[in-house]
Amino acid sequence: MVKTRSILVVFAMDEEMKAFYKDKTFIETKIGFQDIYLSDYKGKTIYGMKCGVGKVSMAFNLGAFLNNIQVDKVFNTGVAGSISEKLKPLSILIANKCAYHDVDLVPFGYKKGQMSRMPLYYDCDKIGVKAAIRKDPENIKVGTILSGDQFITAEKIPSYFYEDFNDPLAVDMESGAVAQCCYMRNIPFQIIRAISDSAKNQTEHEEYDRLLNEASAKASKVTQFLIENY
Repeated sequence: MVKTRSILVVFAMDEEMKAFYKDKTFIETKIGFQDIYLSDYKGKTIYGMKCGVGKVSMAFNLGAFLNNIQVDKVFNTGVAGSISEKLKPLSILIANKCAYHDVDLVPFGYKKGQMSRMPLYYDCDKIGVKAAIRKDPENIKVGTILSGDQFITAEKIPSYFYEDFNDPLAVDMESGAVAQCCYMRNIPFQIIRAISDSAKNQTEHEEYDRLLNEASAKASKVTQFLIENY
C-alpha cells in the first residue's frame, strides 16, 4: 500500500497565499486555533497556512501546527529582496542554505548569525533543489538566503552580510525560522522565493509594492511544480 504523502505550505502574507490558491479547490478548516486550507492533489494531502510576517510569527504558528499534524515536507513560498547582482526583480531563488543575519552570540564563541546550539547554516532539501534546477536551469538561481526582522534597504545593507556569510543572494524575514523549526523536527524543507525588490535599489520600497503580487504568482508556480514532482 502506497503511503499518502502530506505536505505543508506556509506563507507570511495574504498576497503570497492567495497567489498559490488561485484557481485551486480547497476546504477551509481549523486545526486548533489555526485557519488551514486543506486539499488533495495526485495522492498528496496538502495543508496551507498563513503564519504572519517575521521570525516569531512564523515559528509560533509553524511549531503549533507541527505539534498537531505530522507532515513529510514543509514548503515556504513567497517573496524576498535581492542583495546580489545575480538576482534581478522577478527572478526565482531556490535556497540551498538559510541563516540568520540578526543573531549575534559571537562573545560566546559562536559565529555571526549562529543561534545557540544550532548550526550557522540550515540545509534545505537537496532533492528539491535539484528538481527546481531541472525545471528551469537558465533562470532559477540557487544560493543562500539570510533572515532577520528588518526590511533591508540600500542604506542599511551591512558589510558583514558579505564578509561573514558565503555569497548571500537574498534577504527575507521568515525562512530562517522555517529552517530552524524543521531542523529541530527533522523534517525536510524547501524555501522558494521570487524577488520582489532589490536592496541595492534606492526605491526598493516602491518596487516592492509594485511587484509583490507578480512575484508571489511566480513563486507559487515554481512551488506547484515542486509539489507535483515531490
